[in-house]
Amino acid sequence: MILIESDSKIQTKNNNIDMNHEDFYPKYDLDGITFKTIVSGDKTRNEYSIIEIIFPEGDDEKEIPLHIQSQEIVIVCVVHGDFEIVYGKQNINGIAGTVLKLEKDIPRSFKKNGNSYGKLLVTYLPAGFENFFREIASCNIEDLKKNGIEDPILIQLLEKNYGAKVLFEKP
Repeated sequence: MILIESDSKIQTKNNNIDMNHEDFYPKYDLDGITFKTIVSGDKTRNEYSIIEIIFPEGDDEKEIPLHIQSQEIVIVCVVHGDFEIVYGKQNINGIAGTVLKLEKDIPRSFKKNGNSYGKLLVTYLPAGFENFFREIASCNIEDLKKNGIEDPILIQLLEKNYGAKVLFEKP
């Protein structure tokens, strides 16, 4: 039996697990935006996964660039902040409580407006894309960028593996 206590700990028969401990959920920082896996596909028979995306406070207009995902439907919930969301030819103002279902193969981007922090809760149907963040973080892409080195082949391999493509121009 598992009980969730009010102080965000899970109590099992033999031990307590601190859900707020930074090692409980894998998280990855990519270009100043934190991607944290809340539910991985291995816990749902790969039916879905959930990640939390945190945009830092004080960093005006942080953005996940225009991209396409071809393997999963994405459900995005704006938990906190003000976002400009591009979905296909639509520009959507996403505020707390906005929930969007994004279909496969339609370009999308997420740009945080203002200085307050932003938080998105994202569900992938089916699971799998949550592993993209782990893999790209393990490649130290940001360290390569800081040193002026780009590795388009590595990025293309990851995009192909996960059915994603960053778009540099609007289609």
